[in-house]
Amino acid sequence: MAVKLIRGRHALIDPGALPRSGVVENGAVAIEGDEVVAAGRYPELRERFPTAEELGSDRHLVMPGLVNTHHHGQSLSTIQLGLRDDLLEFWLADFWARVKPLDAYLDTLYGDLKLIRSGVTTVLHSGYSREPGNLREEAFASLRAHDDAGIRVAFGVQASDQNSFAYESNEKFLAGLPPELSARVQTAMSEFPAFATDDYFALVDDLFAAYGDHPRVTLLLCPFGPQWCSDALLRRLREVATGYGAGLHLHCLESPYQREFGRQSYGKGTVEHLHELGFLGPDVSLAHAVWMTEREGEICAATGTSVCHN
Repeated sequence: MAVKLIRGRHALIDPGALPRSGVVENGAVAIEGDEVVAAGRYPELRERFPTAEELGSDRHLVMPGLVNTHHHGQSLSTIQLGLRDDLLEFWLADFWARVKPLDAYLDTLYGDLKLIRSGVTTVLHSGYSREPGNLREEAFASLRAHDDAGIRVAFGVQASDQNSFAYESNEKFLAGLPPELSARVQTAMSEFPAFATDDYFALVDDLFAAYGDHPRVTLLLCPFGPQWCSDALLRRLREVATGYGAGLHLHCLESPYQREFGRQSYGKGTVEHLHELGFLGPDVSLAHAVWMTEREGEICAATGTSVCHN
């Protein structure tokens, strides 16, 4: 297989050694197929691989691809789709009410092209459904797009089973509305049918059957967030992830209201509750987590749980 030689004025060979070392001046990296076969000074590698195709110049920086640790497979920002930026809870309501479904394959593919162009070669795609009744088809369409783009992806479909509109049960929320408004909300809910829990786990099984051995796909399980998942669902997600040797990725403590939900619902911090459920560990990453307490940060450190501030 032909070797490619990627050269630069500076080559970041060992990011873990920064800032004291790890950068080679007038450096290069040799790639054969999908493997780095050599790295070091450009003159020596040019002599070692005299027929290699050469990319870069003495005006470039050679570095590993960047990793986007929390993405939703979107190519267009919500501002481009007509939504104003706002508090999360208002923004979510606006999002589900106004954003129209896009073709999952094309949306994901264009998003990948933008990521690659900006230097991102690995992305964590926490997949929500543009059309809840079409979740299965969208998941496979997104994975086809990632495959066609050539990007590395950690992919999971979001799971939820409670609190669709507010941080309380749907029944309690609807009961607190005036009858006419409650009827309108119930009509709106019927247009977004929930994806049944058993169907979700059947989809997970099918995704692992289709992509479990793919060299550039790592499959995850993705609870939407503690406030949107019952304890029973969180436990089952943890159990299934452990069975597959898969990671877990979820939104957590993205807003002060979510922090208060944890205090009122669990009588303690949300991360503390997840820890008591046996949910946390080095195979878990929390998206955002900007409203953690110091104690919750210590729990993450002790359990090896990662945080993706996004």
